[in-house]
Amino acid sequence: MTDAVATLTLTTRRALVIDVAKLTFCDVEGVRALARARGLALERGCGMRLVNPSPWLAQLLRLAGIAALVGTPSS
Repeated sequence: MTDAVATLTLTTRRALVIDVAKLTFCDVEGVRALARARGLALERGCGMRLVNPSPWLAQLLRLAGIAALVGTPSS
């Protein structure tokens, strides 16, 4: 995921929206990958947000302290 975000941030896109509706599993490595991807996007002046998270994923992100991923992307 981090590589994909890195590539996208090199384009003219300033807001990355990732649909996670079909995500059925996310462990600590997945949370780390999401946090790294968000950090990279922010470093490069892009917003990043997840859409359609399941209730368990939204709760996991809250517990991990990265619930902002489900918020509005920065411009």
